[in-house]
Formats: sequence, C-alpha cells, structure tokens
Amino acid sequence: MRAALLAVLATLAWAAESGAAQGPPRGRGRLMGDTGDPEGLGDPGDPDPGVREARCSARCLSLHTARLVAAFAGDLQDPRVMSWCQANRRCQQCMQPCQPSWDTNSTSCHKICESRYECSASCEFAHSLLSSSSSARPGSCAPPARARGFAAACVAGCRSDADCPAPRKCCPNGCGRTCQAPRGLYAGVPLRPRPSLSLRESPDGDAKGVSLLVSWSSPARVSVATALHVLQAQQQGHGTGPPSPWRTVAMTPGENVLVLGLRPARWFRFRVAAVNAHGTRGFTPPSAAYRSSLAPSPPPPPSPYVEWFGRSADGGLSLAAHLAWNPAADTDLPIARYKLFYGRPRTTATGERHQRLAINGSARHVTLQPLKPDSDYVVQMQALSEWGQRSLKSSKVVLTFRTPPLDSSAFATKLLHKDGKNPSTSESSSFSVANGNWTRGSDWLPGGTVEESEKQEEGGVENSLSESHIAPHGHDKSHAHRKDGRSAMGHHVERRQHRNS
Repeated sequence: MRAALLAVLATLAWAAESGAAQGPPRGRGRLMGDTGDPEGLGDPGDPDPGVREARCSARCLSLHTARLVAAFAGDLQDPRVMSWCQANRRCQQCMQPCQPSWDTNSTSCHKICESRYECSASCEFAHSLLSSSSSARPGSCAPPARARGFAAACVAGCRSDADCPAPRKCCPNGCGRTCQAPRGLYAGVPLRPRPSLSLRESPDGDAKGVSLLVSWSSPARVSVATALHVLQAQQQGHGTGPPSPWRTVAMTPGENVLVLGLRPARWFRFRVAAVNAHGTRGFTPPSAAYRSSLAPSPPPPPSPYVEWFGRSADGGLSLAAHLAWNPAADTDLPIARYKLFYGRPRTTATGERHQRLAINGSARHVTLQPLKPDSDYVVQMQALSEWGQRSLKSSKVVLTFRTPPLDSSAFATKLLHKDGKNPSTSESSSFSVANGNWTRGSDWLPGGTVEESEKQEEGGVENSLSESHIAPHGHDKSHAHRKDGRSAMGHHVERRQHRNS
C-alpha cells in the first residue's frame, strides 16, 4: 500500500521567546497549552479543537465510504480523499460545520444550514461534541448492583459527567450518584499510532525555512471511514521559557505529513492521534526534539529616529536628544544588544570625545547628552544577536540630525501636532509645544533624504569615534513612539546603511 504524502504549510508564527536557544524541551509534565492529557492517554471526548474537527470530519467521510473505495481503488489513506470530499457537494456541506470557525452554539443548526440535511446533521453532531466535553462523556455506566467501594456509597457525589475527572462518568448506584469508570469507553475507537515518529528533513523546503517529513505507523490498517490522523506540533524558541501550546499542523487520512517553513534556532516536537467519529485514544508521546539544520540569519538593522529634544540633565547650556526605534518584527534570534556611536561629524568635530553605547536588546529608546545647540550630529547603530559563541550583526544604520538653538521654542517633553498626533513630513501646519508655536520652516531643521547602501564608506562613523563607554540615560516610557521612522518634529533625517562588521 503506497504511503500518502500531505504537504501543508505549518504557520508556526507563535509568540517569540527571549534569550538564546539552549536545548530541547525536556520532561513529560503538563505542558503549556496541552489538552489536559500530558501523557497522551486520550479521553474519547477530547476537548482539543483539532480532535473535535477530526471527529466531525471522519463522520462525514464515513457516510461516503463506498464512493471513496471506488474512487481510490480501495486506498482510503490517499491524501486526495479530503480534496474529493471538498469537491463533492454533499460531503462538502457535511464538512462545513466541522470547521473550528463554525459557530454551532449561537444559532440553531437548522437556521444556519437552512434546508441542507447534510449540514444540519453535521452541525448537530459538532454541537454534541462541544457539549459532551462538559456534560455527557463517551461510554456507559455499569449496572448499579456492580458498584464497589466508594462507587457504591449512598452519596450525591456528582450531578453530571462534568463533575467527574475525565474520563469518568457520573453514574447511579441505587442510592446515590458517584463518579465511576465507564464501560466500553473505547468501543469503536481506533488504536493509537505507534509511539516512534520519524522526523526527516526534506529538500522540498521553501526559502524561509526547512521542510520536515513527519511519518508514523498504525498498529492495524484503518480505513478513512473510521480514522483521520491529527498531527500537532510544539515549539520552543529562544531561552529556557515554557514551550508553546500544542498546535494542529495537519489532519490527514495518511501516515506522513510534509511540514514546511520551520524556522532556524527553534526546537520542535510532534505528536499524532488517530481519530474517528467515536473519539480517540489520545496522542502519542511527544517525538524527540528536532532543531533545524539551517543557521539563523543576522537581525535586521534598527530604524532610529529623533523623538524629541530637551535640555540636558546637567542643567547647563547643553541639550539632550531622545532617540527611539521600533523593535524588529521577524527575527530568527532575539536582539541581544545594540551598539551605538554618536558625536559630531568628522568634518566639524573640534576635539570633543565621541561616545559609544552598549544598549540592552529589550530597550526601545535612549537619551543622548550632552549635545551642543545648533549643531550637526551623526549616530551609527547596529543590532546584534548571539548564536553560540558568535555574534550575528545587522548592517549599520547612520542617522544625522541637527540640534535646535538655545533660544528656540522647540523644547518640550513631547513634540506633537496641534491635533495631538505626530506630524508627517508632507504637512505644512505648525506644531504645538510647551511655550509657543513654530513651523518646520525654521532654518535649523535638518534636511536630506534617506539613503541605504551596503557599501562601507571609507572613514566611516565608527572609525572617527572614540570608544568611551557611558551608560544610557534612563528611559521615559511616557513618550509616544513613531512607527514611520521620522522624528516627532516631522523633519527628514538621513540614514545610511552599511554592511556588517
């Protein structure tokens, strides 16, 4: 019997964790996001959304077993079975209420499905699965005369199955009701797949990650009329924090899935369950931890901008510039730190010491001081990530700006437009400040355009700066950040991007 292969895009854009990748997830305790069954010992009425969808879908396929056998020459593990169902009008109508997004609670199934019988019957079945996890569990109660021990106690120990730990049921014993182990719990439920999953990298990946062929085997041949397989994945990213919740990657009648787009520098584990309309015996134990062989990429460069100017903290005639940047959105590794140089341009410097800052990767702004009024300054910034003993460096970004003169009215803790919004460079109206109005027509406002180049300029900013270390000024989180990379005063700044060093 040929193996079925289902290629799916695993959208594993889960919440990013901080810190460097340390090792695979360990332990068999209850993991964050588990379905309450850490060992994979299933309750046939498993409340996991992926299992509920598979139970509902398996029921629909079982209604068309004869036609599927004819269409696929008896190979009911062919992955095209699901596509056949979507193309068949009655099977497709049956599948609609199985989707997790389908709301079977708020409105009557007959109203949602109108006169389509297949849809109505499937909707009622899906609704029963939602309620069975809390009220009526699979299996049956033993005769009251067979109750023993506490199960035979004349007490009102429960009122419904929801009062009992899964998979026990609330059963009568002749003089009361107690939580008892059900009879026929796994009647008609398929066997669980064998516990050893095979993980093999595949060359059929995309440019953003690695493909992984996940394979398993069942102890006995099952038909699509009785079982679908639900494959779930768990990710642990950077650091030693908790792993992500288990997420359903694929639902297939076959026994292998090609998972696409696994990102570097992350650990993954997989588990699989066989599910039919009657339920599941649970997921296999998690697979061995897998990490992509693809090396992580350097972080993208930051996009710094001057958010506001103010008086320096020393109370003298110097100024301070509040520099801000937005966090990188899509990185293989977390930003460990930023390297920042700032000072007067080399052509105008008069012997002042230039500064170098090492800034924590979680920071989003820093205050540069003391600065001379009515003067040009240049800032060079670079993001760094840690990968083992290596530092992965972004390209360098150079930002130039000019400070206002001391007699300018453009000092405030915030520089905002009169309507309370940060201005764009295309506007021509004035800005509200603490002690008056001014316009961008002021002759001290810097001009220029944004330029990006991967060429390292000779005599670059870093080469002209000394490396005296100072601590960043305290961060004031009350200041609003711009997302468009411009100063809060609305002026253009010049950025130059250099290659890694």
